[in-house]
Amino acid sequence: MAQQPNIEVEIANLPRPTAHPAPARRWKPDRPGDLGSPDEVPWGGAFGTMGPDAGYALKLLSDRQFDLNAGENHRAADVVIMALATARASHAGR
Repeated sequence: MAQQPNIEVEIANLPRPTAHPAPARRWKPDRPGDLGSPDEVPWGGAFGTMGPDAGYALKLLSDRQFDLNAGENHRAADVVIMALATARASHAGR
């Protein structure tokens, strides 16, 4: 809305400049646990070997039925088979 000519505007009522934050500083890994690139990810030894997605193993198991003895649980059997499959694939470096 335009200023009316019969109203005096005081200096305190004029818009003031506002401070803007400075641009963000560039981040760099400087702590011991920070990794700068995928090549720096530890491999083997105490860190183990990266394995496949366990969810894919469970998807493959969902299409299959196993003959179980009385008192055995299908979900528990699936989890054991999935754990064995992913451990063997990880050991093979897949």
